[in-house]
Amino acid sequence: MPQARLYPAVQRICLDVADAAAVVPWRSGFLLLLPAAPDNLARDLDVAADLLDRVHTAAGQVGPGARVHLAISSPVRTVRELGHGLHEADQALEPARRLGIADRPLAFEHLGVYRILLDGGGSQHRRDFVEDALGPLDRYDAERGTQLVPTLRAYVQADYNANETARRLHVHANTLAYRLRTIRRLLGGDPARGDLRLTVELALKLSDLPRLSG
Repeated sequence: MPQARLYPAVQRICLDVADAAAVVPWRSGFLLLLPAAPDNLARDLDVAADLLDRVHTAAGQVGPGARVHLAISSPVRTVRELGHGLHEADQALEPARRLGIADRPLAFEHLGVYRILLDGGGSQHRRDFVEDALGPLDRYDAERGTQLVPTLRAYVQADYNANETARRLHVHANTLAYRLRTIRRLLGGDPARGDLRLTVELALKLSDLPRLSG
């Protein structure tokens, strides 16, 4: 699909949807710089979904059957962070293309385990994945002298059985319950359920790799 023919439509759509935007032809598509809602990814995804739907329509008029993907980086706050934001958007775009995700925008912050499963998985990607998954717990432990990461590890190893976890850690059931509530709050969900379970288990295994090879 010729970029030049779609470019004016993308510019117009971005301005209509986001009020302010910078649109630059990039590779076979476009790089969009749009205002972000501070700490409100859900709102950004709603805006991106509206934008994607309109661009789909415009692309269909320019080239019938065209497939459009939209990937979103984390918010970029300074010019120095633009390169990092572009890298994140590229990482989110790759699984969108491989998995054929064209009906919704894909945010880097939602990639989770797909960054490891669909990427070659270099050491830096592994470190980034572990940091994103377990970083909130690591920082909490470092600041407060708590044991949330070891507690989560024991919880996983006990197959998410709270009684068995408390026994292995030699702590009271109420102590464990408090730790698990804190873990859920920091992780934004229940580590025993859904995609978060897979993310946590893989992050814990990846965090073991330096120790296993050292």
